[in-house]
This record gives sequence, C-alpha cells and structure tokens, in this order.
Amino acid sequence: FIVGTITSGYYSINSYDYLHKLWLRQLIITSFHHALGFLPSYNILSSFILRWLGAHIEDNVKLAEFQQILRFPSNLLNIEHGVTTFGRASLTSFTMTKEGLCYVDEIYLGSDTNLGNGCTIMPGTTLPSKIIVGSLTLVTQKYASAQSNCVLLGIPAREMPFVIPDDTSVINDLSSLNSSSIYSLLFVCLSFFISKYLFIALYLSSPVAVALFIHAILFCAIYQYSILITKRRSHFTYSEVITHQQYFLFKLMSEFSTFIGPYLSGTQLLPFLFRMLGAQIGSDVILPDIRCITDPHLVNIGDYVRLNMGAYIQAHTFEQRILKLAPITVNHRSVLMSNTLILPGATLQGQNHILPWTLVMKDDQLPPNTKWSGVPAKQVP
Repeated sequence: FIVGTITSGYYSINSYDYLHKLWLRQLIITSFHHALGFLPSYNILSSFILRWLGAHIEDNVKLAEFQQILRFPSNLLNIEHGVTTFGRASLTSFTMTKEGLCYVDEIYLGSDTNLGNGCTIMPGTTLPSKIIVGSLTLVTQKYASAQSNCVLLGIPAREMPFVIPDDTSVINDLSSLNSSSIYSLLFVCLSFFISKYLFIALYLSSPVAVALFIHAILFCAIYQYSILITKRRSHFTYSEVITHQQYFLFKLMSEFSTFIGPYLSGTQLLPFLFRMLGAQIGSDVILPDIRCITDPHLVNIGDYVRLNMGAYIQAHTFEQRILKLAPITVNHRSVLMSNTLILPGATLQGQNHILPWTLVMKDDQLPPNTKWSGVPAKQVP
C-alpha cells in the first residue's frame, strides 16, 4: 500500500513514478529480506498476501520463494490455478529500452504452469496453460506460443520436443482456505519460536566450541531423519514431501545453515560436513556454500573438483508436483562455474569444464576432458 499500483508503459529512470513504484518496492523488500523469509515455501499465506496487495491469484498456487514474486508489481500479476514456482524463479519488474526507459507490463501465467529453478520471466509475457518453463530459462515478451502443454528451455526460451505425461494432475489440497490458512500461520509462528528458543538455549548453556559441535551433530541427525522417507523409493507426490513435519525439521536445520554455514564456505570443513550428511566427496574439493548441494546423500564427487559461487548440484526435480530423485556423479578435476545447475541422474566423467549459466540435463553423460555451455548444455571446443 505504500508503493501503490502502477500502469503498464514506459517510465524514465529519473521520474517520480519509477522511484515511488519500482525503486521503493525493491528497497522495502531488500530491507525486510529476513522478515519476509519467515514465510515457508509453498505456503498458502503467500497467495493471500499477494491478493491483498492487488494481484490476481487463483486457488492452489504454490510459490517456492515468495520474495522473488513480491518484487514484481502486484497489480500487474495474473496467476491462474495450479501454478507452481520453484527455487530462484523470478519475475522481472521492468526491462530497459535502448532509449534508457523502463518498460513495465503485465505477466500472465496460465493454469498448471511450472516455473523451474532459476528461470526468469520478463514483463509482457503471457504463458498459456500447462507450460513447463525449464531451469535457467529466459522467457521474453517476444516469445508467443499459441500451444499449451509444452516445455520451454533456453536463453531465450524455445520450445523443446519433450513429451509431458498426461497422467499427472495437480491436486487441489486447499479444501478449507480459511481454516487451513489460520492453522498454517499458527504452525509457522510456533515453529519459528521453537527453533529460535532451542538455538539460543544451546549457545547460552554451553561453551561456544561445545555448542558448535553439538549443533553440527544435531544438524546431521535431523537431516538423516528427514530423508528416511526418500530412501524407500524415488518418486513422491506433493503431499508426501511438503508437510508440516518436513517444514519443522527444515526450520531446525536452517539455524545452522544461516549462522554457521557462512563460516564453512570455501573451507575443507564444508566437504567434511557433507560427508557426514551422506555425500561421497574426494580430497581437495572446494565448495562455495552450504546450499550448493541440495541432496548430499545422492551426490558423489571425485578429487580436486571445484564449484564456483552460484553453482548447484541438485539431485531432485519437482515435475508437475511429483518429486523425483536420482544420484549425481561429478568425477575428478571437474570445474563448475558460476550459475550452473546439475540435474539428477547426470554423470560428469572427469575433467569437465562447465561454463557459466549452463544447465546439465537429467541423465546427461558428459565424456571426460570436455567443455560444456548453454541451456541445455552443449559441448563446445
């Protein structure tokens, strides 16, 4: 309400409208970054807040990262039922023209659309129903597809010859909006206070060195408990993995990731921690941060492997709200540059150089001593 609504059109970067409607929005979201992170992923409260701010949001919409969607002007956002967004998927607030003007326009997401990890949707984009936007994909206004039920991939996006299974449907699990939203809010608040209380109590009751050791052991134990269900099979429905129990366990682990994780980044302590979580990691491996490997128990990394900042090894996909897991192998002396993503089932056979903004697809087999670039990854000289 402080920012207000904005109309589609062109705005000078020196204008009052730009400062008030666009710049101020980004400032508020950035300033309250940690407070907005209070909302869990895929929570119904995110949709309620966006509707309150003026967005058109239908039912059964699941947003992984609420802040990324909040950065886009709410009154220009139209999301139909069954839409799902995943980690780091973003809606760009404006584009810059050659004349130095900011172009602002609506974004329309059709029913049952999926936005993959790290994809970007530009202003003026209209997506029909049942579109899957792949990871690291850029969808611009120039892309106009009259055909639904397809997969978009690439920078810029282009239609892929992939077949989307027809037997997968999005389940509407919002049978009681009011009661579930109130219950969800109470549970989120309770989980927040319990996790903070345990974290503060641990470090107040023990010396720092002892508290760090106990915290690390608890972090590993909670992770091993949280993945017990995933060891039984490799496919899971949305309701099996997005539960209150899993959120509470994640909240307990997030304290360690937030406060202790940054001190482990780039050190040999981080590979040691991932080994305790179940990863098979060789010697002299450098990892940028604690979030670079999302499923450690399914990852095998050889000797002398290097990951740059923003590189991710992700041993799961969430296709049409179906969680699918598969192991990943990164053999010796491979280098993953910034903003690369390795999907489940992929194997890097050794001495592979993955250039920035590269997507290694599911089950890809990369021959040794090769260089790869693009979305999807293609071998380059």
